[in-house]
Amino acid sequence: MVRHQSDWQAPRPGTNRAGRHVLTTGGPSADHALLQALASAFGAGQTTMWEAAAVALQALMDRLHCSRVSLWRFDLDRGTRALRCFVVKRTGEELVPDHTRLDEGQYRDYFAALVQTGVFVANDAIHEASLVAMRGAFLAEHRIGALLDIAVLINGRAYGIVCCEQIPGPRDWQPEDVAAVRAAVSRAALLIGAEPSVDLDAIPSVAIEPFDAPLPPYR
Repeated sequence: MVRHQSDWQAPRPGTNRAGRHVLTTGGPSADHALLQALASAFGAGQTTMWEAAAVALQALMDRLHCSRVSLWRFDLDRGTRALRCFVVKRTGEELVPDHTRLDEGQYRDYFAALVQTGVFVANDAIHEASLVAMRGAFLAEHRIGALLDIAVLINGRAYGIVCCEQIPGPRDWQPEDVAAVRAAVSRAALLIGAEPSVDLDAIPSVAIEPFDAPLPPYR
C-alpha cells in the first residue's frame, strides 16, 4: 500500500504576516511525483482508487492549506447537466462519501462561469454574484466562505471537478494557488486518461473551452 509520507513529506501550512494563507513549499515536481507514484501503485494493484484519492486530496490540502476538498462528477441522466459530489476530505478527517447534487437549472450562473474556462474562483463565496442561488442551500450549510474549482479535463472534455474550499472565509486566493491546483489536476487527468482500466466513454462529460483560455478575473 502506498503511504503519503513515504513518497513525499507534505509541506506544512502557513500564513504570512498579514494573516493571509500562503502556498507552502513542495513544488509541482513533488506534486507530479506523488501522483505518478499513486498511479503506478494503483496500476500494480498495490492500492485502491479510494486510498489513492485520500492521499492525493490530503496532499492538495496540505499544499494549498485549505479546509476541505471535494470531488464532483457530471450527471447527465435527467436531460440536463448537474454536478454530483462523491467524496469529501476535510481537515483532520478521513475521506468520506458524499451525495450532494447541484443542478444547472438551479445554479445556472455558476455552471455558465465554470464551463467557460474550466476554472471558477470566488474569494468571498457568500457575496459572489454568480453564487447567489447557493448561499443558503449549499454555502451556508457547509460554512463555505471561498471556492477554487478546477475541471478535470481530458481531450477537451470535463469529466469532473476538484473543488477546494475555505471554511470559513473569505480567502484571497493567490495566482500561485490557482496555478498549483490547475497543474495538479492537469497531471492527474493525464494519468487517468492513460490508465487502461478507465473507460472514458462510460463516464459522463461535457465540452469545455480550451484549458489555456484566459482565466476569469477574480482579484
